[in-house]
Amino acid sequence: MLAQLIVRGGLAVVFGYMGADKFSRPAVWLIQMPSQLQGFGEQGMFVLGALEVLIALLLVTRFFRIGALGASAILVGAIYTMGINDIAARDAGLLAAALALLLPWEHHLTSKKIMQNYVGLLKGKPHGGH
Repeated sequence: MLAQLIVRGGLAVVFGYMGADKFSRPAVWLIQMPSQLQGFGEQGMFVLGALEVLIALLLVTRFFRIGALGASAILVGAIYTMGINDIAARDAGLLAAALALLLPWEHHLTSKKIMQNYVGLLKGKPHGGH
């Protein structure tokens, strides 16, 4: 569970900061956007910023999977519109984290489970002696 909280918190910080920054410096963000998105102007940056702040808030609530879905959509859009570059590589890592949040974590591996499996194998018992 701690790993999930770290991933959720990390993504919330990224999306919260980026969203808030679009409100304080929309012109800076606008010139960084691909030409096909620059036509939306500063109002488009405000809408995108609001969506990113909403995603950040969802990520820290029990509705985190909705936030992860929104984060995934924005990141896929960013990678698609900007093409392959260093920023897209970073966004691909963030996308992997967001997609991981969409998976069930109830039965995730823990270091304790891994050690139990290894100890069980050493004793000749499969799967930690179960």
